[in-house]
Amino acid sequence: MRRNAQALFGLVILLAGIAAVVATRDWKIQTAMYPRVVGIPLVILAAIEVVLSLRGAPEGERQAVDTALSETLPPDVTARRTRVAFTWIVGFFLAIVLIGFPAAIPLFMLAYLRGQGRESWALSLVLAGVAWLAFELIFDRVLHLPFAEGLLLQILRR
Repeated sequence: MRRNAQALFGLVILLAGIAAVVATRDWKIQTAMYPRVVGIPLVILAAIEVVLSLRGAPEGERQAVDTALSETLPPDVTARRTRVAFTWIVGFFLAIVLIGFPAAIPLFMLAYLRGQGRESWALSLVLAGVAWLAFELIFDRVLHLPFAEGLLLQILRR
């Protein structure tokens, strides 16, 4: 029963990936690049998942996976950690909306490495700079992908 559910889930993902790739066949290459870069590996991996789910693992090769959450931490610590993670995610989303995706990536990395990771200013600035440079080179200079401006920049231009 579990094997059939895994195969069905993999089949649904496989069909969604195929639909995404097929839907881009008439698009310009710049527009179709992202869905294809995500969709083609998704199709390959989902097909592998379906085949492996239907075939199943031999009895001797099955291994149990411990998925239990840690019970050694107090509930207030886990609640605080959850709030912190949620705050960082919401902060990243707000940064994308307000200042745009290209500017949000290095700013978020700098803030996260300095604030949450407690890394040095030098390491934080270098890694944020490398992230900005990689993003600029790959997505702007090579792929020429346009990103929407942030709301703050749109308001300032009025």
